[in-house]
Amino acid sequence: MATAPSNNQLPSTEIPPLKSTLVNYPEWSGRMRKNLEAQGVWEAVEPRSIPRNSGNWSAKNKIALTTIRNFCEDLIFSKFHTISSAKIVWDSLAKMYELQLPGLDRVDAPRNVITGLNFGDLSTLSQPPSIIAVHQLTIWSFEIDHLKYGPMYAAIYRGDWIGLKSEIDSHPEALNAKVAVSGQLLVHIAAGAGKGKITQELAILMKKSDLEIQDSWGQTALTYTAFNGMTKTCEFLISLNNNLVCIPDLQGTLPVIAACSGVHRETTSYLYRLTPPDRFYPENGCNGTTLLCSCIFSGILDVGLDLLRRCPSLTLASDSRNYIPFSILAMAASRFHSCSRLVFWKRWIYSLLHVEVPVAHSETRIQISQHAQAKPHNMINPGNGVRWRILKLLGSFVGLQQIYEMKLTHAYALEILRCMCCYISTKELRDLPTGVVEDALAEAVKNGIVEFVVELIKAYPQRMYYTDIFGRHVIMAAISYRQEKIYSLIYGLDSENTGWTAQYDYFGNNMLHLAGTLAPESRLASISGAALQMQRELQWFKEVESLVPPYHKDWFNMEGEKPQQIFDKSHKQLMADGEKWMKETATSSTVVGALIITVMFAAIFTVPSGSPLERNKPIYSYQKPYLVFIISDSISLFASSTSVLMFLGILTSRYSQEDFLVSLPTKLIIGLSSLFFSIASMMVSFCATLVIVLNAEWHIVIPIVLLASVPVTLFILLQFPLLVEIFKYTYGPGIFDKKVKQWY
Repeated sequence: MATAPSNNQLPSTEIPPLKSTLVNYPEWSGRMRKNLEAQGVWEAVEPRSIPRNSGNWSAKNKIALTTIRNFCEDLIFSKFHTISSAKIVWDSLAKMYELQLPGLDRVDAPRNVITGLNFGDLSTLSQPPSIIAVHQLTIWSFEIDHLKYGPMYAAIYRGDWIGLKSEIDSHPEALNAKVAVSGQLLVHIAAGAGKGKITQELAILMKKSDLEIQDSWGQTALTYTAFNGMTKTCEFLISLNNNLVCIPDLQGTLPVIAACSGVHRETTSYLYRLTPPDRFYPENGCNGTTLLCSCIFSGILDVGLDLLRRCPSLTLASDSRNYIPFSILAMAASRFHSCSRLVFWKRWIYSLLHVEVPVAHSETRIQISQHAQAKPHNMINPGNGVRWRILKLLGSFVGLQQIYEMKLTHAYALEILRCMCCYISTKELRDLPTGVVEDALAEAVKNGIVEFVVELIKAYPQRMYYTDIFGRHVIMAAISYRQEKIYSLIYGLDSENTGWTAQYDYFGNNMLHLAGTLAPESRLASISGAALQMQRELQWFKEVESLVPPYHKDWFNMEGEKPQQIFDKSHKQLMADGEKWMKETATSSTVVGALIITVMFAAIFTVPSGSPLERNKPIYSYQKPYLVFIISDSISLFASSTSVLMFLGILTSRYSQEDFLVSLPTKLIIGLSSLFFSIASMMVSFCATLVIVLNAEWHIVIPIVLLASVPVTLFILLQFPLLVEIFKYTYGPGIFDKKVKQWY
């Protein structure tokens, strides 16, 4: 029962109504507090001061709430007409006033506090909740009866619906009770634990309106279900109450965004279809921008593409975290083909796969999850004949499904990029957010996203001459970040655009100066060994040197340094590390080669000869295993000798810069190749000897031969990739693509 106002209550005429502009809030709040204290109901606004055994908190809350509402103008009152807590209304008014004051260190008000957070019927609480601050949000903390609700928790996590139903029958009030400190109901706990069946059973027992009850984070049961990707349970909850799809949490996150954040493609697509499109328009909040950014992060690009086509203005809109989709896409390097690293056979398969992207948002929405279920024979272009039939047979063994999904993701990302660039092309420069497009282009160059650079410059040619904060255009930035694919775009420019090679940055550095600086650590880390890193740096320097005007080689920057001087200074430590790496590799390989020489030289004189039929002629000389032994022993001896000589050449090298470009890699290639043949031949010689000695006892020979193949296999696995890499970058086509088609 409500507490009667005391005799010292202030007359209502002394409290001016709170204006919609909040200009009189300081005076109003002071007078209102005195009024509530005079009525003895201030404890409802400051629940921490209430003793835990208070039984009339609900009555005091009702009186305080009514008093506050009675002294607010209608516009203010309309914002809180659905809230049943005096504390929330009081704190929300204070936050609204704070947000209007200039010069304050403001904290964004929780959206649902102002629009009305649905905690259910607070009048059933005998004890008030506490108010705590978490991550700049004000949330409620509830006292929990662990003796009563503990068995229910256990039943939920066990998946024991019968046991849970028995507990609910014993305590019917538990169905809508706060059973967790963050204000969750049983249905929230079940959904958060991924128990779809129990969630559905609990929802059946609840009223339709009770499904809209939110916990202290503003999350409904549907939000939890969506984040866990339980599509069937989402369908069931929405069939009971279709309002759930539009209820955001404290941070404004809709259920569809929760599903996307959890990387659940099917659930995201389902909830996206049910969410009203106007919820995603920029003028209605940040939901559209947040969902688009989440789609890019999580790779659910079919939903992102459809959303972008319906609302292109999301391209440059920012969400509550100041994320901008166009900038996020520039950071998503893994979504583009130019940033994928596939071995040669996967590249071949990739080129044969056929994917389709819907051409207009008016078409039936095509989901990546549906494409992902495609059969191999639907993925591959039948026009490829024999290759198609081979892949059709080997699809499950070569990872065809994963490669297909990768190519489909690349296709969707490219289409999203084109939609964004098309939207940007319709805007005047003065209408674009300051620095957003420029920063996105710089980020794309840094990440090596060729498609991003090409499409943006095609759609917005002015960006071609954009320079970053250091005064470097796209090609100069590509040199700084060692992005060879971006740099190779210079070969696709016509003769009128070759003036790029003669430009400087704000520090007087030309392109060759930038090539002389040390590459970023992340780019060097992808190359095996300091010596090969030094080789790559030299290749960059020589390549840029061949393009810049001759006088640039001797040009001084603002610090008075020539390009070669910068290269020498910045690569001094890398050269020392490269020399150390080469010598260590050569030393260890020389030891192995010397041991093989010793063994193979001695083996030729200790071969088992059997009982001679002729003077000084072994009996086995007429057998094929003996001939195999002689030949393999000789090959092993000669190959190991060659490898030792090559590695000695590496040890005695003078280690100049030019040596790292061709000379040292060549010696390393010959040395490793010779050592490989030497080890392989030695194993063949060993196996031939076994056949001779054991007189073709194959049940003994074969297991030993298999064991003998282990060292050769290990050597191939450990050293052969390095050997191929060295050969490719020393004598192969190189890292620069000089056959790029004209693109601008």
